[in-house]
Amino acid sequence: MITDINTIIEILGAVTGLVAVFLNSRRISGAWLLGLLGIITSGIVFFKASLYAETGLQVIFGLSSIYGYLQWRINGDQKKILKPAYTTLSRSGLYLLLLMVAMGNIYFLLTHFTDSTTPLPDAAITSISIVAQIMLAKQEQENWYLWTIANLISIPLYIHKELYVYAGLYVGYLALGLYGLYTWHRQIHQKQSLYHNTTA
Repeated sequence: MITDINTIIEILGAVTGLVAVFLNSRRISGAWLLGLLGIITSGIVFFKASLYAETGLQVIFGLSSIYGYLQWRINGDQKKILKPAYTTLSRSGLYLLLLMVAMGNIYFLLTHFTDSTTPLPDAAITSISIVAQIMLAKQEQENWYLWTIANLISIPLYIHKELYVYAGLYVGYLALGLYGLYTWHRQIHQKQSLYHNTTA
């Protein structure tokens, strides 16, 4: 019975997560709220698998999902809808610094205060995902590159942990991330073309 419940939780988290990522790629604000359900179920699954950093990551995801939803909705209500854009060089440097500091601290905590058997990939996925989530909320194009890296690390890790449903989920995330990268890249170039046409 317990195994059945665990499987149901994994499947529920997988389905809601995939739909939320697809809606994010389409820039639909409701994706953030749907994603909260997947975040809760994922937190349960990761905790049971001793993936403690990724369990904590779900808390950050929850808070940033509320921020992302308000950010997208408020700007939409004010008729200042956020549009995908490339990040700046200075901001890229700050993101890189944040990623490195987060990864170092998470790795230290995992190796000194938990029984984690996979501290390095766990720390890498968590730190990359934190930065990617911030960039996604700000609709910065490069967030999809970071999600792709995180997904490529996650798939073999979840297979190793025998979380096969989640391994399959992250294959789906990988595909949706590439789709998001393509659609946002196209929207940015359409915006740039429109700008050049109106100023020519």
